[in-house]
Amino acid sequence: MGLRYRPLRADAAIGVSSRDATRTSMTASEPIDRPSVAKPVSRRRSAKPATVSTSALALHRDCSRAHVAKLEAEGVLQRQRDGFPLDQSRVDYLR
Repeated sequence: MGLRYRPLRADAAIGVSSRDATRTSMTASEPIDRPSVAKPVSRRRSAKPATVSTSALALHRDCSRAHVAKLEAEGVLQRQRDGFPLDQSRVDYLR
């Protein structure tokens, strides 16, 4: 014959019966306590995407400048007047 354990209830430990706890109700006029939710911060995006140099792109991709130049020569990456667009270069490299 094994021992049977009865689970403890948290409300019994603080002296409130579950019958009393279920009888309480809230009226519509009582505010509900909810944790405050952080609202997203709107950040202004620049109209122009960030461009980086060959060295910065190579550092970002963890490769050499020669490899970035090779990818540019193969048409994988496209340089703009002021450098490589970082986000677009990331997508182009993965595709």
